[in-house]
Amino acid sequence: MSRTTRFLVAATACLALAACSQAETQPAPVIRPVLSVLVEPAIAAADSFVGTVVARDEIAYAFRIGGVLTSRAVGIGQSVTKGQALATLQSTSLQYALTRAQADLDSAKAQLSNATAAEARLGALQQNDNATPSQLDAAAQQSQALQASVAQAQSNLDSAQQQLDEATLHAEADGVVTSVDAEPGQVVAAGSAIVKVARPDARDVAIDVPENFASLLDVGAPFRLALQLDPTIAVSGRLREIAPQADPTTRARRVLIELLDPPAAFWIGTTATVTFVPDARAAATLSVPASAILTSAGQTMVWVVDESAGTVSRRQVDAAPAVDGQAQVHSGLSEGERVVVLGVDELSDGQKVRVETQS
Repeated sequence: MSRTTRFLVAATACLALAACSQAETQPAPVIRPVLSVLVEPAIAAADSFVGTVVARDEIAYAFRIGGVLTSRAVGIGQSVTKGQALATLQSTSLQYALTRAQADLDSAKAQLSNATAAEARLGALQQNDNATPSQLDAAAQQSQALQASVAQAQSNLDSAQQQLDEATLHAEADGVVTSVDAEPGQVVAAGSAIVKVARPDARDVAIDVPENFASLLDVGAPFRLALQLDPTIAVSGRLREIAPQADPTTRARRVLIELLDPPAAFWIGTTATVTFVPDARAAATLSVPASAILTSAGQTMVWVVDESAGTVSRRQVDAAPAVDGQAQVHSGLSEGERVVVLGVDELSDGQKVRVETQS
């Protein structure tokens, strides 16, 4: 073997050894653990809440005058009929005022009667030239003044009678007493509520729901309502009203569901299970934790996990602003896909990951 050949063989062997050494020292790719969740519908047919049957119209009855409450004829839960007396005020002074007003009216009428008779006599005397025109004019003016006094006395009597009538509080419609706010012997001011009466002809079910749930609802959305005491008694309902603001403490929003042809069992105060019946819009909306959303260059994206390959890829989605820690996704994802919910700013397309599930 020539010297040149031996040199080439030695060089080739050295290169092979160097390549092997380099391959042995090259680090293995890092597999990063990621926290992830499955994409689920924002709202499902099984979503239900417990609500209370309430009257749509409730009247707070109050006296137009102040005084001492002498009696209250009704209590909570009692049915009342239109015109029924609910409560009364002490009326002694009002009765005195009425008697005085009646006496003033009688006196004014007597004076007017005398003045009218005197005017008639003067008219007869004037025909025989036994009275002057000025005397007749004075008598006529006196009669007119007394007529005004009678009218004023009649008005005072009507006012005294009205105040006496207002000392008794009457129901203006049939209903059920839902609360009492004063007890006999208590001094009440004009306008202070004495009892509240709900009209049972129109009833709703009131529920409190999370803000992200309320944002999916539209007025008229269908619901199914079943009595908790007897779930076999169920009716249909539709959303009538959504509170414009959430409760500052619970962050829940009050929703009123109108009962459609409810049976008598759905009485005011009973509890019912309220189940939402999703429409196409709600059923197509998915929900992911707000931490899964990545915003870059004006685009909203998420990291989708390919569980078979053990990698992640970035995908653009159409998502609404997060509410209560959840973001509603209208397009770009499918139910059952898995998305990363932690460290979304530190991933790259095709990166190897190890799935850690949050749910």
